Amino acid sequence: MAYLMTETGAELLQDVKRFCELEVYKQSTQWDREGHASEQVLQMLREMGYYSLTIPETYGGLGLEAVDIAAVLEEMAKADAGLAVSIAGSNLALRAVLAGGTEEQKEEICGRIAEGQIGAFCLTEAEAGSDALNTKTRAVKLADGSWELTGTKQFITNGSTADFYVVAAVIEGEIKPQLFLVDAETAGLTFGTPEEKLGIRSCDTCEVQLNGCRVSADALVGGGAKSVLAALNEGRALMAAMAVGTAQRAMEEAMKYGKERKQFGKAITENQAIQFRLADMQIKIEAARQLTAHVLQKMDAGMDFSTEAAMAKAFAADTAIEVTGSAMDVFGGYGFMTHFPAEKLLRDARVFQIIEGTGEMQRSVVAAHLLKEGRR
Repeated sequence: MAYLMTETGAELLQDVKRFCELEVYKQSTQWDREGHASEQVLQMLREMGYYSLTIPETYGGLGLEAVDIAAVLEEMAKADAGLAVSIAGSNLALRAVLAGGTEEQKEEICGRIAEGQIGAFCLTEAEAGSDALNTKTRAVKLADGSWELTGTKQFITNGSTADFYVVAAVIEGEIKPQLFLVDAETAGLTFGTPEEKLGIRSCDTCEVQLNGCRVSADALVGGGAKSVLAALNEGRALMAAMAVGTAQRAMEEAMKYGKERKQFGKAITENQAIQFRLADMQIKIEAARQLTAHVLQKMDAGMDFSTEAAMAKAFAADTAIEVTGSAMDVFGGYGFMTHFPAEKLLRDARVFQIIEGTGEMQRSVVAAHLLKEGRR
């Protein structure tokens, strides 16, 4: 089973599959070892419009449904989770602008992304991880109406490669953060060294430093905490889809290996124990996929999906860890070796229990909803 997609989405998915087969699968292991994807492939992603999938039709986009976008990101994550996370990271920045920006800001950012530019969503700090709104970065309004931003953001996806940044900062005298648009060429905007990560190593992740960055008066996006949460909720749904893709790849690799691996004169997939393990893997993958699809359908319908997004991300992330671990078991000793795919998939899967809110934070969202409903 899979997602029920539109015709346009299904055609795009086939294009993504061909792209991944030609450009990604063969290089992803090398990117993992080097700690970055090739500049050529990243440029191809920009030129082919994969960063612009989430632009609404109103602003010149394809008008894809959320299910279509998730299916594409799942397929990309099957080939290399880091590339998929990079695309999703740019979408976070776009979603925040769409949630609270002015019409001029929405048109500008959609236009820049359509032209091949990418964004970065700058929220996380040393004390603002799970406590997403505990922002220490400060925004001071100057006499001419412009803003000066000072602070440091951590673990920023597309941190050193983005063309624009959506930065959470607290205005002097306020408590909750607002969002500001910062161009990559802004004076005072600098980057730390690339992070050495356990997984998704093809994805650019680094510290972003704002050292008295001056931005214009109209750089204030608006929406504040509501825009932040809107971006995070959609991000959680898409991260769930990518976790599913990573798990699906692990199951398929384990099945392929099991058909080739001979023990006691027969392929190990002829053993019922291996068959049941593969079946359990696929059952859990499809359960995670369909829970994610439910979130996406509510998103497309304009309904509140925050609780379901938390459920889907928590379940899909845990499924990815379980399935990639089971795949390593099927590979046996070879699963522990770096020239086989199981260990990379297991490392990549781990990020989905952390990124866009830990599993514990997702469960807190679900529990809060349950307790609120119980009081009615």
